Amino acid sequence: MAPSEILANAFIPQYYNVLARDPGLLYKFYTDTSKFVRVEDDGSTSTTTTKRGINEKILSLNHGGKFAITSIDAQESPNMDVHILVTGSETGRDNLVRHFAQSFLLGPMENGTGYYLLHDMFRYVGNANQLVVGDRGSSGSNVDLHEPASDDLVRETSATTSMAPKFLEQMNKNDQHENKSDLCKYLSDTLVKEADPFDILNWWKTNSSKYPVLSEMARNVLSVPVSTVASESAFSTRGRILDSYRSSLRPKTVEALVCAQNWLRSKESMPDLRDVI
Repeated sequence: MAPSEILANAFIPQYYNVLARDPGLLYKFYTDTSKFVRVEDDGSTSTTTTKRGINEKILSLNHGGKFAITSIDAQESPNMDVHILVTGSETGRDNLVRHFAQSFLLGPMENGTGYYLLHDMFRYVGNANQLVVGDRGSSGSNVDLHEPASDDLVRETSATTSMAPKFLEQMNKNDQHENKSDLCKYLSDTLVKEADPFDILNWWKTNSSKYPVLSEMARNVLSVPVSTVASESAFSTRGRILDSYRSSLRPKTVEALVCAQNWLRSKESMPDLRDVI
């Protein structure tokens, strides 16, 4: 079984069990940069970001029934992200069954210990149907996996089920890590591998979502601020030495004036700049 399929078989049961039993914990699968997309019945879409916003959106959707998973398709991209497509049905507390399709994009964490949900899109397919009494089943699980049974699949499912508590424990650790200040996270993270050449501005831009405060400080320190001071005032001890003719000066002439500043200062009397020009 491919690594992406093993990850999907570990993630999907855990995700829908949390969604069915305790939706208030589901936000821990996401980051502040994650996108939580829901397609409404009329075709309109709503996109939610930040962990707090996603948590409020999840609670407003009033999930909490039982999920039956029909198919799971997982593919790994070249940049180590994992795409997962899930189809199944949700049985609500009112015994209405609605089929759905949901796609996930999982991205690896910086420390390499797990994955975060970067993108999540969910939509219902078709109309709701009334569940026949007795179809709900008597099992205590909130998630049923309707997939072809095989010895390998049974072994993989047993292994991934035992990983669920460890997975949630790791998510709790990562949630505590996010509550640290930017400086603490920056100092505790591993060093970046040396690269030649190393673009520090691009590195801070890429990690701005991880260190929002430090990235602002780095931008202020590393960037060259735009000066509103007249150029002649910046390079002359006499203030504005260029009069109204400065608007007609060519860039090369201004450069010559700046580079010749020492020569001009060495003269006993300052020459008329109009003569110099």
